[in-house]
Amino acid sequence: MKRRSFLRTSGLLAAIPYGLNGQWLSTFSRIWPQESDRILVLIQLNGGNDGLGCVVPIADYDRLYQVRPKLMVPQPKLLPVDDQTALHPSLSGIRQLYDEGLLGIAQGVGYPEPNRSHFRSLDIMTSGSPSDEIWQSGWLGRYREGLE
Repeated sequence: MKRRSFLRTSGLLAAIPYGLNGQWLSTFSRIWPQESDRILVLIQLNGGNDGLGCVVPIADYDRLYQVRPKLMVPQPKLLPVDDQTALHPSLSGIRQLYDEGLLGIAQGVGYPEPNRSHFRSLDIMTSGSPSDEIWQSGWLGRYREGLE
């Protein structure tokens, strides 16, 4: 799926559970998670995703707008999350999940001594490995194996 398609449909995806009637939903009740289940969904937008345009630091908006006026959405159109952060208007579905307490935003995620290669950096982030080692398994898969 292309990044733009994901952003356009995030609102629709967030609305799906509300649009389904109880009869259709009950058919899938055994395979759908229960309300008390804790679910982790990771959204990773590869290929030039503008993180500062998606999750906007409001305190630095004026400075961001000065250095990238063609990339920044006008501040009044942003969706405030709190007094420090806002979301791009295309992320209204994500904002709804956040407001319902069903979604968190992890900012400033990185690793020590970053590698300037996007490919190696992605390997490090998905494997959870030290930057001087190459692991074949991902951190989430290893975590899942530990639960069983």
